[in-house]
Amino acid sequence: MGRSVIFEVKVSKESPQYSEKNKNFCLHIKVSEGTTLEKFQRAINKSINFYNDQLHSFYMDNNPHDSKEEYTIENDELNGVSGYTNRVKLSKFNFKIGSKFIYHFDFGDCWYFQINVLDVIEESIKKSVILKKEGKVIQYPDYES
Repeated sequence: MGRSVIFEVKVSKESPQYSEKNKNFCLHIKVSEGTTLEKFQRAINKSINFYNDQLHSFYMDNNPHDSKEEYTIENDELNGVSGYTNRVKLSKFNFKIGSKFIYHFDFGDCWYFQINVLDVIEESIKKSVILKKEGKVIQYPDYES
């Protein structure tokens, strides 16, 4: 049997997009450890109604400014410091309750999401499952509000 991880996703206070409007946003999502980082970011984006139209990175050491563990989208212009998100599965990180990392979406608008591990369970799932969603984030507030 495989394992699944329950993640909490919030807009990071370090994000230029952090505001009164989205500070209470919270997403709990359950994902199989067999999922790649790229599929994980797609699941997050789909859950929050973001277009998947921008570059992304994960900073597994929770340090978006000087990360030694950055995984990024495979692209001719980018060099994945530690690897590419389409090649690395969540199981690589052996998550524990309390583990933290940053998901950076859209290198221009700089959406930083703080991701916390809430639980690791012995359960095999095929698709990600939204367990809780509170508040709202708007990808392009100048165009969508």
